[in-house]
Amino acid sequence: MMMMLPFSFFIAYNIPFPPFQTSARYLRRELPIRLAHRIAEIRTLPFIVGCNPTILAVHELYIRAFHTLNDFPAIETAADEERFAQVLMEFLDDHKDVISMLAQGFKECRKHIDVSMHSFDRHLQ
Repeated sequence: MMMMLPFSFFIAYNIPFPPFQTSARYLRRELPIRLAHRIAEIRTLPFIVGCNPTILAVHELYIRAFHTLNDFPAIETAADEERFAQVLMEFLDDHKDVISMLAQGFKECRKHIDVSMHSFDRHLQ
């Protein structure tokens, strides 16, 4: 198992950055796992919350991103790196409003469910 170090470590100790290909491979392996966890968390929400159109839109964004990343071929060449970087840039653009969407969706659900019984904060982290 490879340990990933923060970029501040490389700067502080004047160590050259790892090749982009190493980072791209790590992200290709790690991001689908993290997305799967987020999808599972959304699916544990009460039914009325999961049916909210805003929460459902976020859920679908995560599912689409998961499938795209999970189906992405192995990163072996510079061209693969470039395509992967482009996919990540598209995801950043697609997901830029996710936190505000989740907050709005949870706010809309307050009238249907006792929010004191559920912790929505972990979904906004």
